[in-house]
Amino acid sequence: MTFSPLPLEREALDLDVAVADVDGRPVPADVEVAYQMVGMTHGGGAEHAVVHAGAHRMPLHLAMPGSWRLTVLIDRGGDVTTLVVVLPQAG
Repeated sequence: MTFSPLPLEREALDLDVAVADVDGRPVPADVEVAYQMVGMTHGGGAEHAVVHAGAHRMPLHLAMPGSWRLTVLIDRGGDVTTLVVVLPQAG
């Protein structure tokens, strides 16, 4: 997973997820992310990935500066992996 641009900007943030097998070869997958501000009950969203430059890209539009929890679901033909990432400060 990579984020761009750095430093993290809340209004123009892309999350790229590369899905590969143990040998590093790309694997077809369906990727989506749900995001919510830590400690708040508002400002969240969800995005479905599009393939971009060999990875799955999701543009994130964070409602306000702060700490955000991202839950990334990677579905490889019914084999689902969940990753949870907390951005300590975005924006």
